[in-house]
Formats: sequence, C-alpha cells, structure tokens
Amino acid sequence: MSRRKASISKPKPKLFTLIDNLAREGKGIIYASGEFSELVGLCDRICVLWDGRIVAELAARDVTEETLMLYSTGGTPA
Repeated sequence: MSRRKASISKPKPKLFTLIDNLAREGKGIIYASGEFSELVGLCDRICVLWDGRIVAELAARDVTEETLMLYSTGGTPA
C-alpha cells in the first residue's frame, strides 16, 4: 500500500465512529463519498447529485450499487 493511500485510509474508522456517535445523538450529518459500501454502511438516506442538482433521494437500506451508479452518471432507472 502506498504511503498516500495508507495515510488516507487510517483515519476512517475513527471518522466513522464519530459519525455514528453524532447520529445516535440525533444530529444530522452530511457525508460525501463515491464509495458505495461507505454510504450504505453510514447513511439512512442517500442523495445523489448530478450536474449540481439532487437527482435522487434514496433509502440506504433499499438502494443497490447499480442504482447509485446509474443516477450518479446522469441516468434514470427503467
């Protein structure tokens, strides 16, 4: 693993714990990521932006990686 990648990935568990604690306190959190597993693991709802606009608001428990990819590239489900 490169130094750059190692330095980026190490703080994430602490960040995720902090986010989880804040959410348990009832605080709202905005988290931006292109990593599907991070989003479904951390979020209750996922908003997908395309060209500066919200194109979808989805329940994390119901979303698939395919659906997120479709919306995040400007597409819409059939």
